[in-house]
Amino acid sequence: MKNKYLLLLISILCLLSFNSIAQDFWEIIPTPDSANLRSIAIHANGDIFLGSNGVYLSQDDGMTWEFIGLFGYNIKSMDVDSSGNIFAGTLARIYKSSDYGESWEMVHFVLANILSICSRDNG
Repeated sequence: MKNKYLLLLISILCLLSFNSIAQDFWEIIPTPDSANLRSIAIHANGDIFLGSNGVYLSQDDGMTWEFIGLFGYNIKSMDVDSSGNIFAGTLARIYKSSDYGESWEMVHFVLANILSICSRDNG
């Protein structure tokens, strides 16, 4: 019985110590005005792409955001490949930008929501 109480006490102390560490790790950052965050992708250089009612870009760790395209599209998923191509999944299409959001092309059409995208280096 004594061992059970000791184990319970150690477990509680571990949980409390992990909780205090985690509080210093996460930080709330601003999102674009009226953006309803649905997806996020991070480029290897640290730039952040946010999928909402279109695609937004932050090049300063999320402090400021710039709209870069696909206005009016419900962006459900995003990915950035090692070449810097940005992929955005919508209600039935996958769009790709190879020029950092200056232009977008539809690369795939399906009759379903694109809830997840994973790109590979070989295309």
